[in-house]
Amino acid sequence: MEAQLAKRGGRFIDLSGKRYGRLVVKGLSHVADTKHIYRCECDCGEEVFARGEHLKQGRKISCGCAKKARAQRQGWANRTHGASSCAGTKPPSATYKTWKSMKERCLSPRHKSYDRYGGRGITICDRWLNGEGGLSGFECFLADMGERPSQTHSIDRHPDNDGNYEPGNCRWATPSEQHWTQRKEG
Repeated sequence: MEAQLAKRGGRFIDLSGKRYGRLVVKGLSHVADTKHIYRCECDCGEEVFARGEHLKQGRKISCGCAKKARAQRQGWANRTHGASSCAGTKPPSATYKTWKSMKERCLSPRHKSYDRYGGRGITICDRWLNGEGGLSGFECFLADMGERPSQTHSIDRHPDNDGNYEPGNCRWATPSEQHWTQRKEG
């Protein structure tokens, strides 16, 4: 069966028995959309399924217990802003989505708009990235910017459109306000 599954997923490298963080690979589970999915056992006893590439890249190292343990060690346990919907019980807030999208545009070279933001040197202040005074980066962003006023508002770097995302250079803007501050290409 593994040979048949591997055929559909391209080149097959058996990761069975290998350890990645807290996970030990038990074997190939299946192939989904040409991606090899492995059945793993976490040190805590939980069974988890992970893509082979995520295991090899260090993007998947536990069932989630490593993140929880780190949060407890750092005193973050049971503290949340409630806007991200990490537990999946409700959709993330519009303000949280804006903050997350801002980070992706500036920090992720794989983002479709990276060239217009991070690729040309637009950064995010440390307070909004890493937090300050016991608050997370998002909580600092929320404290400085407030809730997104409506679904039509978006974050705008103003008064300096070539400046960074930081207090004093950002506002919630309507589409017409955004239009007047857009960077002209060419």
